[in-house]
Amino acid sequence: MRRTSVLVFMALAMVALPIGSAFAAGWSITAFGGGGVPTGDLADEQKGNAKFGYQIGGALDHAVNDMWTLGVDGSWVQNKNDDEGKTIDFGFGPVTVDEAKYKTWQVGGHAKYMFPMQNASMNPYALVGLGAYNTKLHVKVTDPSSGQSAEDDFKFDTRFGGKIGLGTMFRANDMIKLGVEADYNFISEDKDKTGGAIESAQYIGIKGLVSFNLAPAASAGAK
Repeated sequence: MRRTSVLVFMALAMVALPIGSAFAAGWSITAFGGGGVPTGDLADEQKGNAKFGYQIGGALDHAVNDMWTLGVDGSWVQNKNDDEGKTIDFGFGPVTVDEAKYKTWQVGGHAKYMFPMQNASMNPYALVGLGAYNTKLHVKVTDPSSGQSAEDDFKFDTRFGGKIGLGTMFRANDMIKLGVEADYNFISEDKDKTGGAIESAQYIGIKGLVSFNLAPAASAGAK
């Protein structure tokens, strides 16, 4: 009985392995990190006054064929307001701005067009994506005369947005690819939620990527 159970287990494993490999073929997981460059109202000194920040995120992709890849992605971007560290009089006495940071999260889907290349070790691509974006401004101030501090989050609404970009991946081996990507993200904001100053919160993402193929042998020719 014990020998029979072992043989059944081995038979099931032999069947499951190719099924799992076939399911994973063409799929990859990507982690990325880099910078976020604010533009438009977000970067305007009289409006958002945001400066260069950083971002982290990840993606799950499936190569439909040699030309198209579809996937989902998410990221988190933080940009400092240039007033951080300054003592400013807003009309009710001077306060020191201890912290003023924009924090933006994004989730969405994307499509990549893979440019045909004779060199299989390099895969340049163009991308377009749509998704949800949410930004908040976290502010902490201190009254220099009393030493009392206060902090609050000024939350923007979750808004629909999109992105376009270019990138390229370089094959390190059958399992790992390294790459770079730049994308332009555009979000139309609700002025009632931003104090009337910011109508858009665009930024450029510049990042390095590490991608792991889930089925190296089966996906050696795919993104």
